[in-house]
Amino acid sequence: MEKTNITTDKLDYYQQLGIDTSKDRFYKRYENGLLDNIDEEYINEIQQYYKKHYQTSIDPITHITFTNLTGIKDVRILPEKIFRKQLLRVFNDNPLTDIYRDKALYDILFDTPNQAYNVIKRIRGQYYSHDNTPISYNEMFTILMNDSNEYIIKPSDTNNGIGIKKLIVKNNDLTIDGQVLDTTILDQEYGYNFVIQRLIKQHEDMAYLHPSSVNTLRMATMRWNNNIENIYTFARFGHSGDIKDNAGAGGVVVGVKDNGEFMDYGVQDSKIIDRHPTTNIKIKELTSVPNYDEAKAFVRELHSKILHHNYVAWDISIDRNGVPIYIECNFFGNSWTNQIALQQPMLGERTEEVLEFIAENKKKVSKLDTKSLARKNRVRARNKQSKLQNDIIESNNKLKREKEKRKILKKQLKTIESENSILYGDINRIKNSRSWRYTRLLRKK
Repeated sequence: MEKTNITTDKLDYYQQLGIDTSKDRFYKRYENGLLDNIDEEYINEIQQYYKKHYQTSIDPITHITFTNLTGIKDVRILPEKIFRKQLLRVFNDNPLTDIYRDKALYDILFDTPNQAYNVIKRIRGQYYSHDNTPISYNEMFTILMNDSNEYIIKPSDTNNGIGIKKLIVKNNDLTIDGQVLDTTILDQEYGYNFVIQRLIKQHEDMAYLHPSSVNTLRMATMRWNNNIENIYTFARFGHSGDIKDNAGAGGVVVGVKDNGEFMDYGVQDSKIIDRHPTTNIKIKELTSVPNYDEAKAFVRELHSKILHHNYVAWDISIDRNGVPIYIECNFFGNSWTNQIALQQPMLGERTEEVLEFIAENKKKVSKLDTKSLARKNRVRARNKQSKLQNDIIESNNKLKREKEKRKILKKQLKTIESENSILYGDINRIKNSRSWRYTRLLRKK
């Protein structure tokens, strides 16, 4: 992003507080006024707390912005960098994360009927029916024409709501955004890996704030002291009639209390709001998550099936009968949205012991190769593609230079030919002159 104008003295001040001013995050929050009010005594308390329990001082930008938004001072707020760079590396076996990226395998990995119903899968270009039987494109078309009137289609190996659209049966055709579906569109838009799911009919309490989107719960669980515990929950609501509820795409986040009640405010783009920006419904009109205790038990049970990851964030929908429905699992994310939405530290009373555990183990983990083989292959393929593109560009530039050189040579040749033509003309005129003829005998001598 374009960096705002800020004086050198101001930058020096923030740097003295331990804030990393090189990141776009700093400039965005500075522009939004989230770094205006700073209590230096509170900053000292934060640093003392983290030196005691984490063995080092920290960047306090998360604490400062949290206080400016909520008015609450709590040294236990977890910085984003510690969450992403340390907690997730210590708690999760990242090389084994990639298998859980593929939504087409969820019905195999998680043996529960309470999950999004895959009507069709496409894996490496092969179509499969719900029971994982290989089928042809025509068979896929027949199934979709007879199973329902509308579906959700999404890439099976991406996150953050990328590519999610509604697939509608209309006039004996399958349409996306009003365009008739064919193999060309599927190949161009979704490639060889995607899923087509039945549209979830959500509970009216979850639909209330924004009915157009399937609104979900982000429910985090953590394996700690040999038990799986619920850490936090917040709800995500779409906006502007979009079917997606992704917070990163401008959706509204509303915190959920331990008893299932919604907070009476929401968060959108790091701003606290009291009404939904599209429907204008007051957020405090939300009551509570239907069957919240059942949903909490459900994600704990799901987590028990994942042994290599001790921190998981689940996306859960609540169907019209109040049954929790598994959508997907996540092993990344941030510590910013949930703490603002809940106005409390994400680890709560566990903060000190978890920080001490991370501090004790982070050096061990730093020696491990935490990049998965699949990720390495993706990076290798990306680098190879980048090199190929650079080679093509260089080849085109070389060809362009050769063309320019030929153009110059051709021009020079024309000039020489023109000069020669003039010279030859002069010679011919001399040879045809009387003097040339009269002096012929003399030239022979």
